[in-house]
Amino acid sequence: MMKRVHPMSLILLCLGSVNVCAGRITVVFRFDDYSARSNTAMETRLIEAFARSGACCTFSVVPYVWGGYGRDPRPQDVIALTEEKAVILREARDRGILDVVMHSYSHQMTGPWTEFAGLAYGEQREKIRRGRALLSALLGAPVTTFVPAWNSYDGATLQVLRDLGFQCLSADTGGMPGSEASCPLKFLPSGCDLNGLRGAIEEARRARDPSAIIVVLFHTYDFIETYAVQDRWSFEDFEALLAWTGSQPDVIVRSIGQLLETKVDLSARRLADNQKRMRAPGYIPPFLSRLFGVSASRVYLSSEAIRCREDAWKNALALTQMCAVLIYLVAAYGAARIASRLETMGSARFGHAAVVVARGVAGALLLAALGVCLRDPVFGYKCASLVSVSAGIGVGVFRGAVRDLRVRRTLTVLTVPRARRHDAHVA
Repeated sequence: MMKRVHPMSLILLCLGSVNVCAGRITVVFRFDDYSARSNTAMETRLIEAFARSGACCTFSVVPYVWGGYGRDPRPQDVIALTEEKAVILREARDRGILDVVMHSYSHQMTGPWTEFAGLAYGEQREKIRRGRALLSALLGAPVTTFVPAWNSYDGATLQVLRDLGFQCLSADTGGMPGSEASCPLKFLPSGCDLNGLRGAIEEARRARDPSAIIVVLFHTYDFIETYAVQDRWSFEDFEALLAWTGSQPDVIVRSIGQLLETKVDLSARRLADNQKRMRAPGYIPPFLSRLFGVSASRVYLSSEAIRCREDAWKNALALTQMCAVLIYLVAAYGAARIASRLETMGSARFGHAAVVVARGVAGALLLAALGVCLRDPVFGYKCASLVSVSAGIGVGVFRGAVRDLRVRRTLTVLTVPRARRHDAHVA
């Protein structure tokens, strides 16, 4: 005999299933700057760490690394990836520990923090073609994903990748807004470093996007064993992070190659939607981001999730703007009250000098606030608060000082004739 199931049980079961599905998070570890000059000992340790964790990492390999200084744009010799370094990659790849993508050509600057942006199409094509030919020959397999140095590229780079048959571009969400709209390439931008991974996973959980992706970008210089400075990761802490990530029931670690084999959307439209989301004013305070569920700046969200949260973004932004206006009004009122009492500070001459100084301070604060806005229209909430306070103080001091000066003039007009009449009466 079949037992009856209470409808509420079915509802709870469905809700539980939705929660599990909504919490599915993909984490991709992207290790950059593997080359003929890179730290082989540290890279070998990283490979073994991923082997022990059972996860697969993406190694971003420079085919012809610069031979002099990477930030010197003048012509210099390059060093090709050696067979010794290629063997390490092949063996790890065959063990399922990593996959290989092409990281620029030589990682040498040709302009401000870029190797490719600004170069002619022909020059970019020759570099990318030559670099991929070397990697494909050494690895015995085609390389279909490209990672530009400093995550910088332009429209010509996209055209070269299309013409050479690349499948994916992994940079960041900065990119070139609009230039990728009609591009058939897949895009998988980085979102955080090792320090931001735990927070990014929490953001992804709050976003409840079943297609959420977190690309973790890291280098050998992130480790204290390579550079003995503060705020670096010890290798033991890194292994603990890998173990913690792998133990999360709602997290799966994949390489770029593994992710490309799935049906997840990595289209140009998804990148454009995330670029639009990232270009929204970034001065929403953390407590409002958490309140409205929009704190996911380190997570590559799906287009569907972004559209579902569009109203939440607008509400959080509107409330943030109201807070900024309130801060401005309070600062302006307080500054005006102080400035209006300049007359009690001493003699008339001293009061006039105080008015002049107040006007200068007001002008400086207003110019500083305007300069910050013009220099970078997208800034953090702390900077936005300072701009509101500066603008409020500037306007308040100016208005209060002007009002004080008008009061002085009015009193002078009223008192001087009265004094003259008094003197005439006495005479």
